[in-house]
Amino acid sequence: MLFFASTVCVFVRQKEELIKELAKSDKEAKETKKQFSEKIKSMKQELEKAKKELDDSKKTLEEYESKANYEVSEKQKVEAEYKKKLQTVETKLQALKRKQKVRKCRAVEVQILQIASSNGNCDKCTPVNPMRRGKTPSHFLLRKP
Repeated sequence: MLFFASTVCVFVRQKEELIKELAKSDKEAKETKKQFSEKIKSMKQELEKAKKELDDSKKTLEEYESKANYEVSEKQKVEAEYKKKLQTVETKLQALKRKQKVRKCRAVEVQILQIASSNGNCDKCTPVNPMRRGKTPSHFLLRKP
């Protein structure tokens, strides 16, 4: 019986130790579970933060692209206006050059007429010379009202 009692005491002590170890393991498991839960919660928050940053970046990119498209269309409008104004200026410049050329030709003609009239050898001045002398053809005298 003594043997049985000592064996039972040994079993009881072993069971008590096992229960203590189980309680300790349970506490450790709970603590580990709590740590993992906190870590998972932290990771979820980081994931949400990353998603938010991604969404913000996507919105910024979309805004930039729409702004870039707007700037491209605005640039095209400005370029079209510039080309139109440039064409207008070039047309005016050509017209002014033509007028200047005509004026130069007229000035040269006037100088030629002046030289010719002073010499008396001007074809265009011949009707003026008879008028000066009093011999005017009838078609020079008739005027339209």
